[in-house]
Amino acid sequence: MLTDGTAAAPVGDEEIDSVTPRAPPTAEAPVAAGPAPLGLRAVRLFGEAGPGGPGGPGAPGGAGEAALDFKLAAAVLRSGGGGGSGSDEDEVSEVESFILDQEDLDNPVLKTTSELFLSSAAEGADLRTVDPETQARLEALLEAAGIGKLSTADGKAFADPEVLRRLTSSVSCALDEAAAALTRMRAENNHNAGQVDNRSLAEACSDGDVNAVRKLLDEGRSVNEHTEEGESLLCLACSAGYYELAQVLLAMHANVEDRGNKGDITPLMAAASGGYVDIVKLLLVHCADVNAQSSTGNTALTYACAGGFVDIVKVLLKAGANIEDHNENGHTPLMEAASAGHVEVARVLLEYGAGINTHSNEFKESALTLACYKGHLDMVRFLLEAGADQEHKTDEMHTALMEACMDGHVEVARLLLDSGAQVNMPADSFESPLTLAACGGHVELAALLIERGANLEEVNDEGYTPLMEAAREGHEEMVALLLAQGANINAQTEETQETALTLACCGGFSEVADFLIKAGADIELGCSTPLMEAAQEGHLELVKYLLAAGANVHATTATGDTALTYACENGHTDVADVLLQAGADLDKQEDLKKTILEGIETAKHQEHESEGGRTPLMKAARAGHLCTVQFLISKGANVNRATANNDHTVVSLACAGGHLAVVELLLAHGADPTHRLKDGSTMLIEAAKGGHTNVVSYLLDYPNNVLSVPTTDMSQLTPPSQDQSQVPRVPMHALPMVVPPQEPDRAPQENSPPLTGVPKAVNSRVPTGATSSSHTTESPTPEPCSQTPSNVASQSVLPTYPSVDIDAHTESNHDTALTLACAGGHEELVSVLIARGANIEHRDKKGFTPLILAATAGHVGVVEILLDKGGDIEAQSERTKDTPLSLACSGGRQEVVDLLLARGANKEHRNVSDYTPLSLAASGGYVNIIKILLNAGAEINSRTGSKLGISPLMLAAINGHVLAVKLLLDMGSDINAQIETNRNTALTLACFQGRAEVVSLLLDRKANVEHRAKTGLTPLMEAASGGYAEVGRVLLDKGADVNAPPVTSSRDTALTIAADKGHYKFCELLINRGAHIDVRNKKGNTPLWLAANGGHLEVVQLLVQAGADVDAADNRKITPLMSAFRKGHVRVVQFLVKEVNQFPSDIECMRYIATITDKDLLKKCHQCVETIVKAKDQQAAEANKNASILLKELDLEKVSGKILESLVTFHLVDILALTTLGTQRHAPSTGRGYQSLQILPSVPCGGT
Repeated sequence: MLTDGTAAAPVGDEEIDSVTPRAPPTAEAPVAAGPAPLGLRAVRLFGEAGPGGPGGPGAPGGAGEAALDFKLAAAVLRSGGGGGSGSDEDEVSEVESFILDQEDLDNPVLKTTSELFLSSAAEGADLRTVDPETQARLEALLEAAGIGKLSTADGKAFADPEVLRRLTSSVSCALDEAAAALTRMRAENNHNAGQVDNRSLAEACSDGDVNAVRKLLDEGRSVNEHTEEGESLLCLACSAGYYELAQVLLAMHANVEDRGNKGDITPLMAAASGGYVDIVKLLLVHCADVNAQSSTGNTALTYACAGGFVDIVKVLLKAGANIEDHNENGHTPLMEAASAGHVEVARVLLEYGAGINTHSNEFKESALTLACYKGHLDMVRFLLEAGADQEHKTDEMHTALMEACMDGHVEVARLLLDSGAQVNMPADSFESPLTLAACGGHVELAALLIERGANLEEVNDEGYTPLMEAAREGHEEMVALLLAQGANINAQTEETQETALTLACCGGFSEVADFLIKAGADIELGCSTPLMEAAQEGHLELVKYLLAAGANVHATTATGDTALTYACENGHTDVADVLLQAGADLDKQEDLKKTILEGIETAKHQEHESEGGRTPLMKAARAGHLCTVQFLISKGANVNRATANNDHTVVSLACAGGHLAVVELLLAHGADPTHRLKDGSTMLIEAAKGGHTNVVSYLLDYPNNVLSVPTTDMSQLTPPSQDQSQVPRVPMHALPMVVPPQEPDRAPQENSPPLTGVPKAVNSRVPTGATSSSHTTESPTPEPCSQTPSNVASQSVLPTYPSVDIDAHTESNHDTALTLACAGGHEELVSVLIARGANIEHRDKKGFTPLILAATAGHVGVVEILLDKGGDIEAQSERTKDTPLSLACSGGRQEVVDLLLARGANKEHRNVSDYTPLSLAASGGYVNIIKILLNAGAEINSRTGSKLGISPLMLAAINGHVLAVKLLLDMGSDINAQIETNRNTALTLACFQGRAEVVSLLLDRKANVEHRAKTGLTPLMEAASGGYAEVGRVLLDKGADVNAPPVTSSRDTALTIAADKGHYKFCELLINRGAHIDVRNKKGNTPLWLAANGGHLEVVQLLVQAGADVDAADNRKITPLMSAFRKGHVRVVQFLVKEVNQFPSDIECMRYIATITDKDLLKKCHQCVETIVKAKDQQAAEANKNASILLKELDLEKVSGKILESLVTFHLVDILALTTLGTQRHAPSTGRGYQSLQILPSVPCGGT
């Protein structure tokens, strides 16, 4: 880098070659003892006698040789002057010839020559021209340094001596550095010549020193050592590309998968990431895991694809690398290659079968969308030609075209459009390609999209058109393009009615706003007008411009806000001043309030009422903008105005925000600190809610700390400016401190006698000389302005108010400043209030004292303060009779419990529910508090004075607090204690609530598993009632009887209870454990009947599959089917009609339907009847069919009998005929007789 900031030309090939070690020179110049003066190092390049002397161009060592020598010096300098091999000494000797020794420095000729060429203003020297020889020598030197020839565009020699001086000075500095570096190098070589190599194994590997590594390994060092950074030696060698070193390490059995202490990448990943194909092959030969993944899910293939190393990709794929592995971003190797634009890698991957449309799970990115987002045109073209889906959408519902439009890749977008991409917003997407282009300000791309038919008015998910997005981002050229193409300049969003102009004004883009207004934008459109948007953000110049363009300064929103209220709310005093000068109304909100009170309650006014009807002064006071408040007061704003529903005044808002300076200012101007708000709240209460001690103290000192405040001439006010660097701020002392008129038509007094001083109380609390930026809206209390008045003209008389009532309370909950401070844990404030006489035993509407409130909230510091001041430690709430200790235990406030017990609180007090502090702590599972109470002597079973006998153990068990139960049992709690009224134990209560872990613990401690409460239910029945299958499993595993005797009163068992409630898993558990399936309760209901009656289809199916009697009727002869029909359980009826053997009669069904009045039930019962009738018809049809078959079989049997009888008779006739023939043996037998014998050969012939 040259001294004037211009960069030197890159090093050429010739210069690189010049670094190659050469033969040592014949002589070596001595090294200078120290650096020579700046500018003298280059003297030898021009000859000792100056230009034309012995060292001139024609002599040995002239321009050509000097240039060659300088190349070496420059190359050494660029190499950093580090150590090297034995040839370094040769290079040192070459460069040292440029270093002048002391004799050179004392030579007047050399000094004169140096001054001639290197001095910026040599006295008496004519530097207007440089002779050609000198110029030629310098050009050679600079050319050797990598700087082009010193000539003008037309080739004429450039001979400006100033330029030559600066260039030569730069060269001299370079030589200084080269000489110093070479000197250090020489010294280090001499120093290290006789030293032993003390490098560690990791250092030797890092240097790639194979011989040193071999030596250290031979000495016994471990090949699996790690670097200080936690990297393995093999990984280090692979990442650096040290092939021979990797061979050595692997030969010494280095772990080929060693990731080091960091556990991130393997050596194979490191080699693949660096592009070292030979090392990759070497590692694969040594069985490296080709599919190992890094901590981010990357494989060696992923790294190779991201780096674009085609050869490595091929090697890894041939070795079996998974081509579809996803990293933590969900990217496959193809996606990484596409994202980086490596086309050849992508080509190889596709040849090996990579999925071209594979996408990530989370972001739904594909190779094409990634390539489009990065703008890789060739990759996009390749993927499209390979069949990529260009309409695939990401998780943001972006297509490939939309991704390209985000970063303005015009040519990629053109290619996609030419390939058929959809130019407008696809279905289910949130924004169009044109919107994205407009948002990014990509004008050329937007023009292309419009040319291809993009919809100019298509809105995104926010309802913004492309024009709105362009205006919101301040892209003026894009706005101009869209308007020129016909975009609707006054288009509005549906919900907020925003326009392009309101968005531009919100962003403060004056040029865009100006363009839009001149193009015809409506200056009053929008829920918030452009003027309001600009005022809210504090864009002063834009506000002025809009007012000059005719913006309505009185326009209001649906909530009654104006540009002025927005400006004041955000502390933009300069904007407020401009708006007031333009005629803005300070009391616009009051006018709206009056309108509401008069009964004209339009929708707008009703919404405004919900906003509280706050004036600009109120909004500024609530936000704590002191300068804005003082400015508004100076303009006559009423400091005592209340909101429409009297929920706030100006002072109450300042108190609620804790803005002391604003409160002081308001009270100094006559604000009423004793005003009672809607709920009876006071200024003191509002300040106490937020714990604002300083405000509370100030209010309690009222009126002793407030004196009358003078006014100043209104003409002395300097309008504020947004540009604070050019226009001075409005100092507070220049603002008139007036008392606003208490009547609408009363003018302030301006001719009262002057006041000679300023109240000490005001000055003591508000720093003088401070300023407040009109654009600072983040700080709750901006830096206050000075309140010291100057040029006093008159004195106003302040109204007189009584002192503040410290014990005033709200109407709704009887809250006082002290109770609110205690509940909020504001210790300093509590101390102040008590010191000022606040009632320490005041009770709110629930009867809570300040101490109870503090204990409940766990504010131990406040509790201590109250106790120290005499707070009643045994005070009880009116309804629940809780004490501070009770509520602290109930809420788990351990520190408060410790403090109260130390102060003697009653540890056995019982509240209205008969719970002691220990019971309440157990109910909440607060183990530490339980320990504290037991250590303090609390009764573990809480029997003394108990009305119900509910023990802490029961409460811990019913709420499932295992640790608390264990602690209480360990400390001796009675495990089988019963509640006196219902005989429940800890076990039955735990079963009732489904606390499986507690049940298991209690049973392990020998709780009675068959204990029955007053209801007669066993623990198993209690669990069955709730359907707690896990509790039931624990009980059965630990000995509970699945068929325990039923409840005496109802004769129910665990199975009837579970079936009645429809608890499928519990019923399944009981059936598998052998429960009687057809047991009946007192009403004769079986489990199946109860399940059918309840409409529990799954339980009905379970019971039927288990063999339950489907026709078992109850005591009233009602079957399960009839029961399901009566309740309208259509699905249960549809199932049972396939299983039952008996159906109810049609008359019985219709008789019951006639009694139903509920329309829904009637409809369901009709459906059930239809199902039953259909089933009966099918049954009847099947029966008739079977009967017909049977009758046919009977008829066939009758016919067969007749035929048999006929044949037998005929056969007897034949026999008789044969007998008659007698001796006629040779007579031929009749065919008839033969045939008859063949017909029934096996039929016996009568009695013969």
